[in-house]
Amino acid sequence: MVTEARISEPGVADQLNAWLSLICNTITEKHVPLPETSHLFLEIHKHSGSCNYYFADHNLRTVFWLHTLDTVGVRPQQSFTNSHLQYALEENYWIHIGLFPDSASQYSVRALNDLKVVFLHAHADTPTFPYTTKQREEIIDLLEHNKNRTHSSYITTYVAGLWTTVASHRLTHFGEDHCRLSFGQSTLEIQDSKWGILLAIISNTLLFGFPDGYQARFKSLWVDQLVNTTRWREHTSETVKDLKQTVSSVS
Repeated sequence: MVTEARISEPGVADQLNAWLSLICNTITEKHVPLPETSHLFLEIHKHSGSCNYYFADHNLRTVFWLHTLDTVGVRPQQSFTNSHLQYALEENYWIHIGLFPDSASQYSVRALNDLKVVFLHAHADTPTFPYTTKQREEIIDLLEHNKNRTHSSYITTYVAGLWTTVASHRLTHFGEDHCRLSFGQSTLEIQDSKWGILLAIISNTLLFGFPDGYQARFKSLWVDQLVNTTRWREHTSETVKDLKQTVSSVS
């Protein structure tokens, strides 16, 4: 069991033991086959007397509960399949490992090696991967350099952080028939927001349509309400540079 509760405070340990006993009784009553590779996380609320919990399974790299949970609780996108739910749960698992790296130290070797394979594959042919070519090269070198240091919680933490990003990225229909093949490709039915009439008039008359180009560039980045960090930084840098040149020309 892992927790962020301060067990040295009066009454906290008693509350944890009480909730742990309740969960163990639930497991027995429901005949839940609890994996040996799982940890229980407890988050008690001392004043309200309530408790949040989840199990983290290190073998399947997922989180699970003993009761039915609404999918909104694990944040899948608007359009999702069982694969989407799987990746959403995996993302939550890696967030857990980032917070409690010592709980997964014995699984760090496999996690690092599997992550390196993912980055090698992305380096060869994955146009929508959330890291640039230079970043992939640096991360692959970093993973290779630290493959014998996986016992360190610091290494486990950064590996979990990278896995969190990879799992989140895979929510874009990874491995499915309608997967996203480029950053500008939409896979969800989301209505585009339209400029108001007044803004359109201002853009086309007073500003000679100047903002339209920036709006088009922004829409190519903001696809399905997602944005790639690297491409966004490049966009903002180019936009600032263009605006500075425009202001200088007008001056």
